[in-house]
Amino acid sequence: MKLLITTEQTAALVSLREALAPHRFVLIGAAALGCFIDLKRETFDVDLAVAVPAPDIPALLGAKGWSRDLKQAQRWHSVDGGVADLIPATNDLINHGAVQFNGGATSMSLVGFDLALSHSVEGTLPGGSTRIEVACLPALVILKIVAWLDRPQERGKDLSDLVQILEQALPGDDGRRWETDHAIGNSGLDYEDQSAFFVGQEVARIVPTGHAAEADVCRFLNAIEPIDSVGFAQMLQEMRHGYRAPAGVLTRRLTAFSQGLSPMLRAAS
Repeated sequence: MKLLITTEQTAALVSLREALAPHRFVLIGAAALGCFIDLKRETFDVDLAVAVPAPDIPALLGAKGWSRDLKQAQRWHSVDGGVADLIPATNDLINHGAVQFNGGATSMSLVGFDLALSHSVEGTLPGGSTRIEVACLPALVILKIVAWLDRPQERGKDLSDLVQILEQALPGDDGRRWETDHAIGNSGLDYEDQSAFFVGQEVARIVPTGHAAEADVCRFLNAIEPIDSVGFAQMLQEMRHGYRAPAGVLTRRLTAFSQGLSPMLRAAS
């Protein structure tokens, strides 16, 4: 899989791979999403889940000329203008459930980061000589959901990305849409809603029973599905930016997503 990223992002990833070796990192965020859908917004930085203890990151990156942002502790700048957000995601931190920045003033949930690390695919940087790990699409969906739950008033872009994922994740010519012996073709859903069903299926596929992501996905649905909720209004606004869709379209998308999630939702109930 070839990554569709800018020259600056490519240079940043090559530098970060050298700085963090031999530690693992997985590309997440908008640059990763661009591997799976036509993301209708520009992104200039790269976001990484790094299996590195937080205290070790400054020395590793500093040796390659990266400096920490003065306001956002997870953000780093290279000498040639690259920007990267590095989220420490060691086993200990993931088991704890969160990582803290700025002396504990800021906390970020790490729910789903183990799934991003354990369900990655290989991506090739432009030029073809460097390969990195990219979180799979359902793991990215979970990270988007968790990020929005963390700060719903500040994370409208996550809802915008989710709208686009629900719309685009299943290719328009995917044969499963018409196979009556396949869950998608046998779902009874309209063509336009099959992709959202597929996303739900994929999320349910990678989330183990009892995983914290189960509860967060349920929280998300409870916050976003009621048509009179603030979350629904916020997501509808993001949807209208791209599609000018009525509320009924979003309702159908969310219903199809939930239908795809049904094995996971049954296990969580």
